[in-house]
Amino acid sequence: MVEYVVYYRVSTERQGRSGLGLEAQRTMVEQFLTPADQVIAEFTEIQSGKRDDRAELWNAINLVKKTRSKLLIPKLDRFSRKVSFISGIIDQGIELVVCEHPNVSTFFLHLLACFAEEERRQISERTRAALRAAKNRGTVLGRNAQALAVQRQSEKQIFFETIRPEFERAISEAGSYSGAARLLNERGVTTCKGCLFQIRSAPIQYGVQRVRLHHKHRSETGGVGHMHFEQMKRGIVVDGRDSQVRVRFEDNDQVVSGWLDVMQRSTAGMRAFTRPKPGSQVVCQMDANREAGVVLGAIYSDADPAPAGGDGTVHFEMPDGSTVIWEGGTLTITHASGIVLTIAGGKLVVAGDLHVTGDLSVDGDTDLKGTKINGITQFGD
Repeated sequence: MVEYVVYYRVSTERQGRSGLGLEAQRTMVEQFLTPADQVIAEFTEIQSGKRDDRAELWNAINLVKKTRSKLLIPKLDRFSRKVSFISGIIDQGIELVVCEHPNVSTFFLHLLACFAEEERRQISERTRAALRAAKNRGTVLGRNAQALAVQRQSEKQIFFETIRPEFERAISEAGSYSGAARLLNERGVTTCKGCLFQIRSAPIQYGVQRVRLHHKHRSETGGVGHMHFEQMKRGIVVDGRDSQVRVRFEDNDQVVSGWLDVMQRSTAGMRAFTRPKPGSQVVCQMDANREAGVVLGAIYSDADPAPAGGDGTVHFEMPDGSTVIWEGGTLTITHASGIVLTIAGGKLVVAGDLHVTGDLSVDGDTDLKGTKINGITQFGD
């Protein structure tokens, strides 16, 4: 007897309501299973295959790990069209079984993943080409989406009115949005989609209530305006200018943003600012249309690993490779030319040439090796 956890996915709500896509997937699963097989659970999701953070998918994967069963999917593209994601799941020891290709090796599954990813790229290209052609013909794009957005916003508002008393009471008792989220979850109050409230600093969405980052930004003409940013997105820096960068969002068909301000720290008239270099991974707070936003900061990745150091280490690295490191009471300044200044235990140690213009006053012991004054060697090695 083989135990399976079954995962179904369709991309749109219309497919989910009509059952057309799901019905075909269920038929494939029924034809695959034998009387001796056992289905532990089934998970159905209405979500784009581009996203790796699908809730039902991870519920299915976690159940497979817990029960040591196999993950059964009708077609590989229902699971994912991304080679890296599929390979990562296989590397975790999850045994994937595809109804469409029941007796394939792990090697062949990787090949199928490559084909699925290429098919996704071609679908995306054809879609963009069709939209450009429609726009050139004078077709107004986005009408249905705008109408649907208004409808959904109305539904969220109606839903929120039903939980308004519980929401306001939780805010009053907790004194913070994160605390209110915990109280609402404990009391069994759900969001408009029937999910738990997310406990995070910003943005936090409760029904239609949202905490937004209020940001003063510069327009392309140099003016100043105000925006409300509602989405936290991760992307790769493409290029930069002054205190702004452009970012490519890999989960949105490689769309590149406009010029985004980079958040900086300022206090008591002193400012510390570093513009992320091209190729850096950054976290951005964006508006709903991803047309405007602000870069909150860069994050380390495999391509740009974190500097080595123990707990409490303070590390600054300059564009030319120079570093300033404080660790365990020792301050080390290393210049790109190779000169190293180390301050520890009340001593200053200089490794490299030291040129002094003007008076030099030393109070304490001085150890000079290979020193020259006015071009004459005063002390031997």
